Amino acid sequence: MAEDKKSVLLYCDLIHTVEKLTNEQAGKLFKHYLKYINDLDPKTEDILIELVFEPIKQNLKRDLKKWEGIKEDRSINGREGNLKRWNRDLYDLFKKGEYTLLGAESIAKGRKVSPPDSTLSPPIANIAVNDTVTVTVNVKDITKTKEQLFLEDWNELRFKHLKKKSNIKMLSGDDRDNFKELSKQYNTEDFRNALIGLFKQKKLPNDNKVMQANPKHFLKYFNTYYTAYGDQNTALYGEDKKEY
Repeated sequence: MAEDKKSVLLYCDLIHTVEKLTNEQAGKLFKHYLKYINDLDPKTEDILIELVFEPIKQNLKRDLKKWEGIKEDRSINGREGNLKRWNRDLYDLFKKGEYTLLGAESIAKGRKVSPPDSTLSPPIANIAVNDTVTVTVNVKDITKTKEQLFLEDWNELRFKHLKKKSNIKMLSGDDRDNFKELSKQYNTEDFRNALIGLFKQKKLPNDNKVMQANPKHFLKYFNTYYTAYGDQNTALYGEDKKEY
């Protein structure tokens, strides 16, 4: 069972199975059941108890999976509600797809309390402490899109690892479509890691430098470089060198 799950469902139709057992067998089954839901990893040499318990166990697993899904949905809904209440501008950008929920929350955490007439709402914790504190908010950083952040990372990491400057400001056509599709599943940190996976490659097929010159190839084969980063593989196209 999950650590914070304190109850389980016991289905009424189980009685049809239990009634066919002796009182002793039913007692063993119930003790086995209680040990299982308390994560005690019960073992039994009684083949009857094992056979009877197996469908019960599968029901428990299905219920746990359903509970975890509901819990996750509630968590996300709660996070969205909190973002909407205290940082409505970021919430609107999140709903438009300009930020992931995690990205919007990260920006919100970095904000400090603004004057009462500010259009940017302060975090709850700061309100409770002092609602008269004033600071400056960098609006430029807040309004950057995911695409802009990605391209800034591209330019920065390409120079860092290849010592080659780039100043790409926007994506177009298929590149933008591929980026939007990937953004539904991956966050800014994932993109940075995958970029490192690309720029760390020590050898390219036929010395094809274009692969590291613009994002087209990267966005098309994102998963290849994301995996390479995780595996610390800098030799997708040549001798295996691990230099992370």
